[in-house]
Amino acid sequence: MNDNDLFDNIFADDEIEAVVEDADRSSSADDFFDDIFADETEAVVEDVDGASFATDESIEKWKISDVDSPFPTTSRNIENIKEWKMLVVDDDEDVHTLTRLSLDNFIFDNKPLQIMGAYSGKEGQQILTEQPDIALVLLDVVMESHSAGLHLARFVRKTLHNQFIRLVLRTGYPGDAPEREVVVSYDIDGYITKTELTVNKLFSFVMSSLRAYKTIMTVEGYRQGLERKVEERTRELAVKEEQYRTVADFTYAWEYWVDPTGNHVYASPSCERITGYSADEFIQNQVILESIIHPDDRKTIIGHKHLVTETGEIEPIEFRIITRSGKARWISHVCNSVYSENGDYLGQRGSNRDITDQKWMEEVARAQEKRFRIFFNSVDDAIFVYPLRQEGFASFIEVNDVACKRYGYSREELLKLTAKDITKKVDAEQHVAPDQHQKLLETGQMVFEGVHIKKSGEKFPVEINSNIVEQYGQMVILAVVRDITQRKQAENELKNAKRAAEAANRAKSAFIANMSHELRTPLNGILGYAQILERDKRLDDDHKTKLDIIQQSGNHLLNLINDILDFSKMEAERMELFESSFAFLPFIENIVAMVKVRADKKDIRLNFEAEPNLPVAVRSDEKRLSQVIINLLNNAIKFTEHGGITFSVYRRTESTETSPPKGEEASSPALWEEVREMATSKVPNSFGKICFQITDTGIGIPSDKLTDIFSPFKQVGEQALMIEGTGLGLAISRKLTRLLGGELQVKSRLGEGSTFWFDLNLDEVEAWQNTQKVEKQHIIGFEGEERTILVVDDVFHNQGVLINILEPLGFKVIAANDGQEGLNKAIEFRPDLILMDLVMPIMDGYEATQRIKKNQPDTKVIIVSADSSRVTANIHKKPPGDDYLQKPIYMTELFHKLQTHLKLTWIYETEEEHNALDLVDQADIIPPPVTELVSLLESAQMFDFIEIAEQLACIEAMDKKYKPFVLHMQGFVESFDADDICEFVAQFL
Repeated sequence: MNDNDLFDNIFADDEIEAVVEDADRSSSADDFFDDIFADETEAVVEDVDGASFATDESIEKWKISDVDSPFPTTSRNIENIKEWKMLVVDDDEDVHTLTRLSLDNFIFDNKPLQIMGAYSGKEGQQILTEQPDIALVLLDVVMESHSAGLHLARFVRKTLHNQFIRLVLRTGYPGDAPEREVVVSYDIDGYITKTELTVNKLFSFVMSSLRAYKTIMTVEGYRQGLERKVEERTRELAVKEEQYRTVADFTYAWEYWVDPTGNHVYASPSCERITGYSADEFIQNQVILESIIHPDDRKTIIGHKHLVTETGEIEPIEFRIITRSGKARWISHVCNSVYSENGDYLGQRGSNRDITDQKWMEEVARAQEKRFRIFFNSVDDAIFVYPLRQEGFASFIEVNDVACKRYGYSREELLKLTAKDITKKVDAEQHVAPDQHQKLLETGQMVFEGVHIKKSGEKFPVEINSNIVEQYGQMVILAVVRDITQRKQAENELKNAKRAAEAANRAKSAFIANMSHELRTPLNGILGYAQILERDKRLDDDHKTKLDIIQQSGNHLLNLINDILDFSKMEAERMELFESSFAFLPFIENIVAMVKVRADKKDIRLNFEAEPNLPVAVRSDEKRLSQVIINLLNNAIKFTEHGGITFSVYRRTESTETSPPKGEEASSPALWEEVREMATSKVPNSFGKICFQITDTGIGIPSDKLTDIFSPFKQVGEQALMIEGTGLGLAISRKLTRLLGGELQVKSRLGEGSTFWFDLNLDEVEAWQNTQKVEKQHIIGFEGEERTILVVDDVFHNQGVLINILEPLGFKVIAANDGQEGLNKAIEFRPDLILMDLVMPIMDGYEATQRIKKNQPDTKVIIVSADSSRVTANIHKKPPGDDYLQKPIYMTELFHKLQTHLKLTWIYETEEEHNALDLVDQADIIPPPVTELVSLLESAQMFDFIEIAEQLACIEAMDKKYKPFVLHMQGFVESFDADDICEFVAQFL
């Protein structure tokens, strides 16, 4: 069978003839219009007739043009596919494996075979729905049901309507699906039992199926091409027929013919749609046309003459008519005279088009234009419109009244200018900056500030909002320009006010810092002598009571000064952290030991609970962290009269649950349940955080006051307890907690107690064990030659502390009382290192250090100052010295910096030397009274070793039985180890 025979079978002659006959019938029309489209209609019919005799060349052309077929594969793309697709549907994994092995490296028509697998009929349905271009399906019958494969075959043919996929049933149970019945009932392409399907037969089946698939799809492509060509010709014929019909009815407009005598001889059917009168009525009643013209427009239409444009087109005349229903409609009228080839006048041909909707739209547009103009000219901002150019400036094509008034130009003057003409020179360059222009092109909008110039030459600041919009078919820039003179004045006033506030804040901070420095000096004398008088046995009870009041007042004043200074730093945002590495658990235990003294005085139980998985050492600001914990513990003691306080430290993980400390469950179960819910909801995934939690059984806090307690100078509780604090403790604690990276939280119930807690991410320090072992050893000197250290400080007591620390280690220490003296002694003695105070008379530490470094650049200078505000204010600048220390001085930090800058090798106390200091058994040590122990503990916390030595002398004079205690303490004093003193004393409290 050749191609022509094949096509003849697909499209029967009677079908094509029917199409041609329909086309022939559609070409009939009145003789009046035969001349209009006669040739074109015949050509279309001839084209359709010729389609039944398609040549090989035309078929090949249709194949190539086949680009939008709804079928999965066509003759156009079947040659371009990269691989054939075959789907194996079987619930037996071995069948899939054997099939893949048997068809490994299968090639047909130079294309490989892609084998896909489905293990149920349902899965096969999904794959075939998603991939209709599968060529072959090897289909098992019995899978999830006895007829799952047969259902899938019917689904392909009936539901998917896919007649191109080759379906081959492959069953292991031929009795369940007899071949004759299956072939008759189901549209399949092959049937074979699994026992018959050898490797060679499988190969043959696949090869023959792919050949059949390719042949069918090729034929389908030919059929689609022919069908599309017929449809295309049919559509063309329909278009011609529609054109023919439109001309026959004189299109959509109301057309009419008037003979030479002026009588209507023809009116198109559209006249009835427009006027309400039929064509027969217009022909039979010649005065209808004149009678329906609107009275106001009769002069326009009667006796009118059309104007002819330069292009030869006739300009229409517009008028109104009154329809049969009484409605007015607008008509666009054109008419012209018709002459024969001999020049004889045949009459007039008129065309009336209904333009009522167009007129309505024009009226709407005019109303919108009017509203726009009102808005355009009533806004407070100047508006400029000018064409969009890739480069350069274009003249304005529109401006509003505000622009004319604000810039001092008339509208005619402004329309001759460009954006560059009203822009300050430096801003004009920015106006066309490539990056700004590119941003405007990319986003269509850009907002920026600049300076514009009025006609008078006055300059004023503006904010320009430029947008690219379309207007009358061209892209233009719509620039809304706002005068921001008042805003700029307000910004300048705000800047000036901010500078004034900052200056006032700096003055306040300087005043507070200076006052705190001045107050600490006499306060130190008051508290010092009060402690000395406290040990005087000659005082009676009345004097001791008054002395106790002095001490409480002095401590209250000292706390007040510290709180105000810290709060001032925080308010000025000048508080900074100074991180260091420290042993974590000893750090916490020392805090507990110090606070426990106060708890014991009130007969309050203080429990400390620490999980065993806490880090050995961490890195943080040790001072600020201890400040927060001590403040929270002191608050708990202050507001607790009965019961106890539990301080818990644990590592919070994802699975951690907040639970009450041991022994506290019965105090307030409801409170603890709320605490647990809050804590777990706050940090659901806070792995690795350390939680600090303090719970008391005190007076509690009302729910409406939980926010107030963190406000500065706000105190909640009994009036008698308020006098003990400044009202800044919790405010400072919250700010410090946030500075450390956490958030201080509280949960409380009035009359039952409170819980404060916060979580911190503390970096764990690795290999701390070795470091700790070295730091715990006592330094008794250094190797090498003698080193000279110059101490420059105007306070004799501060000099004494450093001298008493350094001289026992073998350093030669020289003291100077001010910067000028320090400069002179530095030139005279040329020390190896200088410890320089900042605030001193005559010459301060900064100036002295700068002069020393200029003359002796190799001399190491360490800034030592109690005024941390000056240190932190200059910390980001290059300091005049090589390093700095903040008072109070920690010996370990001092020794570390000396070792770094002087390249020292320390000499540590040997085990035998250390044990020699412990000649007395701990069991034989008798501690002095509690008042003496508390005094020693407070002095150790202040690193006042001179005071500790004096106290030990007084204790030894009190009774000989305290001598073992004094000997043991003297060993700690000689090594300047305040931590060991606190630990040793705390065990007797």
